[in-house]
Amino acid sequence: AAIPEIDELAIGHSIIARALFVGLDRAVRDMIALIQGQG
Repeated sequence: AAIPEIDELAIGHSIIARALFVGLDRAVRDMIALIQGQG
């Protein structure tokens, strides 16, 4: 990630909760975009 102060992100629950509404594939793609600063 591009944030030097952060070593890891705990995103499992967030992805699964979002996947209930948008599907797992889109939830993962959206999270990757957010992490890369494109979201």
